[in-house]
Amino acid sequence: MILVDAILADEKPTGIGVYTFNLVKNLIKYLDFEVLTHNPDLFPGLKTVKAPTFVSPSRGKNGAILRTFYLQTLTGKGILYRTYHHISLFWRGKQIITVHDLLPILFPERYIEQYYFFKYFLKRFINFVDFVITDSHRSKEDIVEFFKIEEGRIRVFYPGYNEEGCGVVTIGALIGAIFELSR
Repeated sequence: MILVDAILADEKPTGIGVYTFNLVKNLIKYLDFEVLTHNPDLFPGLKTVKAPTFVSPSRGKNGAILRTFYLQTLTGKGILYRTYHHISLFWRGKQIITVHDLLPILFPERYIEQYYFFKYFLKRFINFVDFVITDSHRSKEDIVEFFKIEEGRIRVFYPGYNEEGCGVVTIGALIGAIFELSR
């Protein structure tokens, strides 16, 4: 089983939500998976796992805090892929997370809450995940330097998608990581 966490995709998506919708829309061409969402109506025709509505991005900072705690209740055995940087400490299967960049570490005064999350939580627990997907080679270098994880556990997956021919190339890093974990 592959579970794609789409909790950040909601009725009024912003950056990561839009990224998640586009990823799910195109990933169905290559893989069979289920979608973790607080609103299954957003993913018609797909198999979904219902998350509580209190984890929705529309709940603001309270939702973000509750989402962090909720994610610790997930205990599945398959492959869990997140389009953002949270970790489920008790997931018994394989995990892939996305760390889009390290802006909270590079500019702590602009990202105060995320700075503490990255510096104290993510840094301590990132070794629970099997692969990290990131948006650029520069971010990959930052992740290796800050989190001290091996380069081989990081895949660069450009966030853009071009349906006229670049789909397999851009989504290939993620699919390659999933297949590697499936063996």
